[in-house]
Amino acid sequence: MDIRDFRPLHDALSDLAEDQTALHSTQCKCLTKYLTELRAKSLIVEDSYNDAGYLSEYASYYSRCHDDYGRFTWRVHFFTTEAETLSTWLDLSLISLPETDQETKINEAYLGFIVLKPLPKTIIGRTCLKPYPELDEET
Repeated sequence: MDIRDFRPLHDALSDLAEDQTALHSTQCKCLTKYLTELRAKSLIVEDSYNDAGYLSEYASYYSRCHDDYGRFTWRVHFFTTEAETLSTWLDLSLISLPETDQETKINEAYLGFIVLKPLPKTIIGRTCLKPYPELDEET
């Protein structure tokens, strides 16, 4: 698990992508803009994640290709708090009883996740992010 500051996805996740052009795709640019509007400030990279959807794709197609595609993905979680603060909250939640103030803070700061696939072009997999906040009806 790696806690990082949020930056545009092509910067924050460049060490994970085999093909850097995939991180400069329209899809990644849209995700960066969306997460910026949701006020993302940090992210956690979960290594060697087994995503069921990708494993199904891998078993039916990628495992039979001549190119060597990886079986594991990365799951990237996004938060509205700074990386240093998030790290402190996570440490405190590990030594505290369940349902503590730290857990509540972490849950409130959580924006959702994306799965990054180890593929050259279609790097973004399953995505589950908070929706935009409801607009004030008076504006």
